[in-house]
Amino acid sequence: MSETTCLAMRASADGQTMDCGHSGPDVSMTEDPRGSRDNLPCWVCPDCLAHLWTVTDGQGGEVIVEADTITEAVEVAPDAWMQGLDPVTHTTWWHLSVYPADPSLSIARRRMMWQDVTVTQEPAEPDCTGTAHDWRESPARCHGGGVVYDETCRVCGAVRTVDTWAEDPETGEQGLGSVTYHMGDDTDEEA
Repeated sequence: MSETTCLAMRASADGQTMDCGHSGPDVSMTEDPRGSRDNLPCWVCPDCLAHLWTVTDGQGGEVIVEADTITEAVEVAPDAWMQGLDPVTHTTWWHLSVYPADPSLSIARRRMMWQDVTVTQEPAEPDCTGTAHDWRESPARCHGGGVVYDETCRVCGAVRTVDTWAEDPETGEQGLGSVTYHMGDDTDEEA
């Protein structure tokens, strides 16, 4: 009988990665949910697979995180999700689900361990054509339980709209803070 070796890499206490060390003739392997490496299929042992969690937005976006528990997976999910996202011009709320990556678990079992987390992606302040932005605030307008106000850069004309009573369009939750950037001559403000 040939020996099978898990190809998973585990994080060590000092932050370095290392082989998991699981191998032997009776180690059963599952295809690694993180995909292939170097265009070769990658297999992972049950011990390592138990530490892999799927983070998804339910619309096709998915990342795999490594954590010992669902609680830890939920804690690392926001940073993992934010890596590689395209920049936004307005505050965006991502509604993510975290569940075991083990494909052998039934849907019912995955749902028993399923947790939801909301991640807020803030827009980066656009570059100014001058040395730095010189924001000037315009009068605030009442909006729900808060206010909306614009700040215009006197140097480049960029406009920052701040809403202290924003609403998440997916959940309807109100009372959130949001920021939107656009150019001063831009008539189509993004929500």
